[in-house]
Amino acid sequence: MVVNEVSTKVARAGDRFVLRVDEDLEIGGIKIVPVGAKAWGEVLGAEESGAVGKAGKLTARLLYVDLPDGRLPLRGEQADSGPGGTGATVLAVVGLGVFGLFTRGTNAKLKAGQIFNGYVAEDMIFDPVAHNFLNMPAAAATDAPVATVVNK
Repeated sequence: MVVNEVSTKVARAGDRFVLRVDEDLEIGGIKIVPVGAKAWGEVLGAEESGAVGKAGKLTARLLYVDLPDGRLPLRGEQADSGPGGTGATVLAVVGLGVFGLFTRGTNAKLKAGQIFNGYVAEDMIFDPVAHNFLNMPAAAATDAPVATVVNK
């Protein structure tokens, strides 16, 4: 879940923002990622709204969630486009003449509290004894009981 609004009014490509995990992630009854864990996202593109009612455009992606043992890489993208202002521009031109062409469109945004779905970035092995993730080796041969998280 997005913690603070991210808007094309101020955001630029490369800016990072904070998210909060809004429900526990469990594997086999073991809590892997708790509610409230901090996650991070990055703005990929931010195009501010413009004159003549041009709407702003925003694209962002998830990076990782902070866990006590390190970072769990995530994947997931979200895009938003502000509503176009063509109708408002036409009304402004009618009411204000040529000065109505300076009517700006609406900025795009990720609102605070908005859900941003994410997935584990790569296949991982979870070791329930150690309670941590291991990168999945090419051949997963092990004697320890493991649960495999596979992205879909």
